[in-house]
Amino acid sequence: MSQESLAAKNIPSGAAADFLGKEYVALRAEILHRSGIQHQLVSLDLIALGTFLTYGLQGSANLLLLYPILTMFLAGAWSLNDYRIAQIGVYIKKRIEISFLEDGKGGWEHFGSPRRLHGIRGRLTIGVTRGIFVSTQIFTLGLASTITDFESIGDIILGGAALLVRHPR
Repeated sequence: MSQESLAAKNIPSGAAADFLGKEYVALRAEILHRSGIQHQLVSLDLIALGTFLTYGLQGSANLLLLYPILTMFLAGAWSLNDYRIAQIGVYIKKRIEISFLEDGKGGWEHFGSPRRLHGIRGRLTIGVTRGIFVSTQIFTLGLASTITDFESIGDIILGGAALLVRHPR
């Protein structure tokens, strides 16, 4: 396409096109990086589950009660990365792809995002991953409640609350 036809269709050229192209590449790389972090967080959660189960069942069952706290933070980190991936996708869709495509549609984010986020597969994918975090927490709490006396559970909860209250600001 010539520069005149690009300008007539409001498609960026020159420095603006270079900037948007580089921004697109950087944002796609960030999506891949954050997706990798999400996989590592799930893997870390499952490794931590095995570790806590091994030591908790051999020694102090109270150790099992620390696992749900760790998982809560891992799930929070996973959700933050999921949210940022979605934000980047919307930005690419609304700011970059629409600038380069004549009809404003046809790029990856236009094609993939509605199905990924709103379709049955998208909900199942996110639900399964979140289910890993939730089900392992429930499993560990249930196991700990069967092999731990409730006085020590109360002590751990009170101890954790005391740490939160006494934490220096």
